[in-house]
Amino acid sequence: MSARGRTGGGRVLAGVLLVGPLAVCGAGGSSGAGSVAVRPDPSATGSSTALPSAKTLQAYFDGVASGTVPGYDDAKAAAVPGSTADRYVTYLRAAAEAVLGGGHTPGNGDASAQVDSGAFKFCTDSGSGKVCYRYTDITGADGKVADFSVNGRPVADRVLVGSGASVPATGVDGGASLVAAFENTSGDDLFVAVRVRAGADDLSGVGATYAASGGRPVQSSRMTGPDDVHPGTVGSYVFAFPGARLGGTLTLALHGVSPGGPATEGTVVLDAR
Repeated sequence: MSARGRTGGGRVLAGVLLVGPLAVCGAGGSSGAGSVAVRPDPSATGSSTALPSAKTLQAYFDGVASGTVPGYDDAKAAAVPGSTADRYVTYLRAAAEAVLGGGHTPGNGDASAQVDSGAFKFCTDSGSGKVCYRYTDITGADGKVADFSVNGRPVADRVLVGSGASVPATGVDGGASLVAAFENTSGDDLFVAVRVRAGADDLSGVGATYAASGGRPVQSSRMTGPDDVHPGTVGSYVFAFPGARLGGTLTLALHGVSPGGPATEGTVVLDAR
């Protein structure tokens, strides 16, 4: 299930939007001087080359910086449908849903995007210290955000979105669907977001392995999501795979308990290409 959106090609069309400083980063940084260049997406033609306004750009990158589901919804509304910017937010939103499902509240405090040395930037605090994200090489189309690089790495070939189709499990009453996958731009992990559907069985202890084409399976190093998916409900999960890349298959291990019946084991294989 390919989700490669338009990655652009051909010449850069005329027109550049320079965006001045935005709100100060809530993580404690100061607003940088200068501006950020925003260019028409290379695949856009005619009237679709219209660049996003400063307000639209701020809505997109502030939404991304928020780390919340409502913030990601705001960012999605400011992205070209099906574009890199849209797919990127689809992954981020799925990850936030998994955090919520795990009983935690997603969010980066009052963080917002700022302009810093020609880039949009925001920082978050992690267990190992502050992590910063810089957005450059920004393109737009149809008055919205289309594409960009994060921390110097182009995002277009690092993110895919699944079809949303549920794949039935074998061995248990349930299934799963691939929401999105993303090769991290601030580390070396592949993150894969899925939704697990429980039928009549109560599903628990969801585990995952990932195998690139022709490669050995890699066990997930960590998981975010609920402990259980109760009958008739859906749970959101994100799994991290160290050193993995897009272009493989994800195998979910599901532990099921039928009402009044014995425990069962099942699997779901999802295509992440």
